[in-house]
Amino acid sequence: MSRVPKLNTELQLMHDELESQQLTVALFPAPHPAFEGHMIRVPIESNVAWYRCLCSKYPVGVRSTKVRRADILRVLARLASGKPSSSQFADYLVQMAKKRIDNNPF
Repeated sequence: MSRVPKLNTELQLMHDELESQQLTVALFPAPHPAFEGHMIRVPIESNVAWYRCLCSKYPVGVRSTKVRRADILRVLARLASGKPSSSQFADYLVQMAKKRIDNNPF
């Protein structure tokens, strides 16, 4: 199997992963409440590791990033279909896909 179809397949897998997994939080009573009704956010599900890594490379603030899920999904779909992308994230996504292929050659 040549590298290009494998790369396109891996990019599609990354797209599907990102589409199906996202950060989900729920509110729970604080273990040490400071006031009545004190709640804390607890993650129930997290984003995929490669997406968290991408977000950490483009921080805006402590809890914010320049990365938008919809933009990344659009770039991944474009790259997976074999079309070029001028997105600032395209190179990172292609490199991540190649790394995933190298780590799992089957």
